[in-house]
Amino acid sequence: MFEELCPAGPQWTLDWNAVRAAFPWVRALEGVPQDPIHHAEGDVATHTRMACEALVSLPEWRARPEPDRVRLFATVLLHDVAKPFRTQIDDGRITAHGHSRAGDLLARKLLWEMGRPIAWREHIAALVRHHQVPFWALERPDLDQIAFRVSLVARNDDLATLARADILGRICGDAESVLENIALFEEYCRERSCLDRPRLFPSDHARFQYFRTPGRDPDYAAYDDTRVEVTVLSGLPGVGKDHWIAAHRPGWPVVSLDSVRARLGIAPDGDQRAVAAAAFEEARVLLRAGERFVWNATNISRQLRDRCIGLAADYHARITLVGLEAPKAVIHSRNRARREPVPAAVIDRLVDKWEAVDLTEAHAVERVDTAQTWTRTQPRPRCLIQGTPATPPEALAMTDVPLTRSVRLIFEFTSDGVRLLEQHPVNVPKDVTAGPFRDSHTLRDSGDHVEVRDRDGRTLSRVPVRAGLGSNVETFPQDPYISSDAPRVLTVVVPAPPDADHVAVVRDTRSAGATGSTSVEVLGTFRLSS
Repeated sequence: MFEELCPAGPQWTLDWNAVRAAFPWVRALEGVPQDPIHHAEGDVATHTRMACEALVSLPEWRARPEPDRVRLFATVLLHDVAKPFRTQIDDGRITAHGHSRAGDLLARKLLWEMGRPIAWREHIAALVRHHQVPFWALERPDLDQIAFRVSLVARNDDLATLARADILGRICGDAESVLENIALFEEYCRERSCLDRPRLFPSDHARFQYFRTPGRDPDYAAYDDTRVEVTVLSGLPGVGKDHWIAAHRPGWPVVSLDSVRARLGIAPDGDQRAVAAAAFEEARVLLRAGERFVWNATNISRQLRDRCIGLAADYHARITLVGLEAPKAVIHSRNRARREPVPAAVIDRLVDKWEAVDLTEAHAVERVDTAQTWTRTQPRPRCLIQGTPATPPEALAMTDVPLTRSVRLIFEFTSDGVRLLEQHPVNVPKDVTAGPFRDSHTLRDSGDHVEVRDRDGRTLSRVPVRAGLGSNVETFPQDPYISSDAPRVLTVVVPAPPDADHVAVVRDTRSAGATGSTSVEVLGTFRLSS
């Protein structure tokens, strides 16, 4: 939907009537008043339309690849989506206090219900949450933590573009000074190495400790004193937490709030304080013994997760945080099939409070859509970049491990073909990138591959998809709720040398050693971002 509505060249025309017709939450902005001092243009709908028009006029936005333009367009549409629920009149002044944080939650809910990809959705939600930060950024004592978090979940240059469209899409007396502040915010992020890329840390433990310790030096290589593994789950009822544990943590002890609840005879919508106390005591027993375990709970808010993670960190645990999710219809269908289903109203209330997991919360973070599929990487290195395992260049420099300029590609395979959802530049050691580079034997192998090609179509390297596009990804074993024709999502890291121009997804049916191109089927070609 966003793709069809996003203005495109050469006219760059915004069809606002089509936008209104497509999204009821846009129509809900109409008639919502704003403070005339900061928004003399009128109601929230008028401001949102003007902000979209301002975005479309920005050269920096037009110069971005089409997927980036669409994502920013969706962000501007959603940046004030919570104002209808937060607007009130205080002492004669119209305010909308808390609309940014509420907008984060509402944008996530709306995009989840629309079935948008997880990373795409969370990129937008993070920008909505922080969309006012660049206005007065240099006055904030916590600017580093905010800028670093945005760089890990989204991009700070996107945040600056959003802020610029926001201020240009209104009538106010301080627009010029605010635009200067946005430019200063961009320069600050550039100096802190987090404007258009994720902020790197010496290790995942250094990153974890930085976000838990106010005032800590982000470049301090914290001594890794972890001594036990703890996996903390986060997910709504019905996402398949028990299935995930059986498939990925077999044999591990489990601290389960559902089990504690059943043992104590407390209903899901009852007073949960006794349940939490009993679960925390179970966790303490395991932590004291140095025994790894899984913490199985909904943990849908950052505050709830922090209680579990904080306790584990006090016992020097290395924490993996796994965010499990599934579409709304799947969750309710699975929940109804449970022996003791959670009341639907409880699930809906949890959705309204849902904060997705991110890299600032744990040593390692995984996001999994249990209704589709997901890929498992090789054993996790000590740092995550843009959600993809990789070792930061600073850490690798100490051990002389060669780096390769690469790009992470996220493809979706459906019955209609293949499409590229996202691409992100990364620097990884050669042995982390799947598949050998410029290997003549690999170039003759049959099977499914992602080829990196130059402008003339010559193959520079080939990354094999080991088990084929139809079976290279994991699903829950014996899960009756997974459709056989559900889209499959695949993440591949490929080398991106300077002469790389595009990638091709191919199926090679030649026998080993054979030549000729008639047996190579090109499933799709996609331009690499510069």
